[in-house]
Amino acid sequence: MAKQIQWRWPTSYGEDRFIVMFGGLHIEMVSLKVIGDLLEGSSWLGALVQAGVATIGTADSLLKAYHVARTRRAHQVTASSLYLLQQSAYRGYIFLLYIETLSKIVPWFFALDHTHHSR
Repeated sequence: MAKQIQWRWPTSYGEDRFIVMFGGLHIEMVSLKVIGDLLEGSSWLGALVQAGVATIGTADSLLKAYHVARTRRAHQVTASSLYLLQQSAYRGYIFLLYIETLSKIVPWFFALDHTHHSR
């Protein structure tokens, strides 16, 4: 409606005088729809269904962001789960990296006569 007013009376209410913006809810809705477009064709829907988080119909509605709160929650759960998996993988990797680094440094302790530290 605001755009129609701007087009009808451009000298008084034109685009050079007023900027029409969406509200926060509308911006969130569009953002969730864009994320859904990005995720379309990925295995995100299958993962939600296989994990028992949603049925196929509900999961499909999450891509289209029909229900903002439910879609937001699904993305929060997904992001949290991915973060936990990333942290778990990192903890396993960092321990192996620590052992690998020590195994490469210890021979130098012997070679440079630092036997006290090599113990």
